[in-house]
Amino acid sequence: MKAIYKLLIINILFIKPSFLQAQGVPLTYSVYISAFAGVSGSDFRIEINRQKDFINFRFGRIDSVQQTKLRADLAFKACADTLARTNDLSAEAKQALASRLTVMLDRYKVYKWDGLQLTATSTFSSLLDSIYISSATQLERRAENKTRITLDGTSFYLTVLNKDTSIMKAYAHSPGPDSHPLFYRLLHESLQLYRQQRPAALLDIHYTNGY
Repeated sequence: MKAIYKLLIINILFIKPSFLQAQGVPLTYSVYISAFAGVSGSDFRIEINRQKDFINFRFGRIDSVQQTKLRADLAFKACADTLARTNDLSAEAKQALASRLTVMLDRYKVYKWDGLQLTATSTFSSLLDSIYISSATQLERRAENKTRITLDGTSFYLTVLNKDTSIMKAYAHSPGPDSHPLFYRLLHESLQLYRQQRPAALLDIHYTNGY
């Protein structure tokens, strides 16, 4: 089964652009990734804007949180209290609350940003296109990872946007090359490209917990 899945991934990554466009993949779209590690406190962002001839990257590292405004947000406090006090919620319900808290907290975060523009190489463009045509189920692989146990680690939230409209969202906890092949490859190759071009990168491999 693993061999079949890997073959499928390889085939997806080398699909011709003309075929992808026929499948509804636009020449321009965006992929946003947010990451947070509870133990280390690492909090970073990767924003990728796909164009026909080039790819724009933005890499963000948390700088501060507007604490006064956050403490005044009663909706955030209520949601956090519910998550902290409730023990009988399903895993899905807890994840939904955590995701809601993440979105609310993002309003008050301030990031340092670095940018990078690259020519749209066929390999990386194909990787992005494969993310675009994948479903959340394919990226998250929950069935395949149902027995996987990861303590602490880093949580990643991925959003694909077309003309500012979200068309897919996916979540992965400490994705690896075997557990989440496409998710991991996008993270690894984006950060590798960035560090090759920016030796003093905001997102060094220590800060991103090995990614």
